[in-house]
Amino acid sequence: MRSITTFDLQYAHRFYGFQGEAQYLHGHTGQLTIEVEDSIEAGVNMVYPCNEIQKVAWNVLRNFDYALILRRMIRCCRPFWTSTRSRASATDTRRTR
Repeated sequence: MRSITTFDLQYAHRFYGFQGEAQYLHGHTGQLTIEVEDSIEAGVNMVYPCNEIQKVAWNVLRNFDYALILRRMIRCCRPFWTSTRSRASATDTRRTR
């Protein structure tokens, strides 16, 4: 058996350094469906109360509903188009010293 709840979310974002329409701030409407599957809980007659699923999920989702989502570049996650040539030559000169 399943307990199912659905959320409608609105959010905006853009891709920095991207060429094309996605470089401009734009928004989306998203829908998230959460299904909890298990045996039926006695006394409640459902797997898990849907209002409890909503409370738990909303504690996370409220940070994203009507939010502006921006990606922060961090050193370990450089874009694949970043040149490695300068780093390689710096490494080579260090080895020869």
